[in-house]
Amino acid sequence: MIFIESDTIKFEHLRIKDELDRIQTEQLSANTKLDIQSKDSIIQKLLESSFNVEQFTFDIVKAALKKFDGNKTKTAKYLGLKREQLYNRFKIN
Repeated sequence: MIFIESDTIKFEHLRIKDELDRIQTEQLSANTKLDIQSKDSIIQKLLESSFNVEQFTFDIVKAALKKFDGNKTKTAKYLGLKREQLYNRFKIN
């Protein structure tokens, strides 16, 4: 929303709004990055409620497979696993 004192919205008003939106987006992005950058903060967030470790791990593997369009070799490498581990441990065919 733009508040101005005149009856006409000028181009300069829109530029100011765009700049404010850009700054707000950068701040939100920076806050999100700070929240998820450290492993410790992720672990602490996870420990706030109970969860199934195996299912959580499997969900990560599925998300990684999706990220690499089903490429199991790239997924295994990304996750620090051997391809055989991906097949055997997670029953990925």
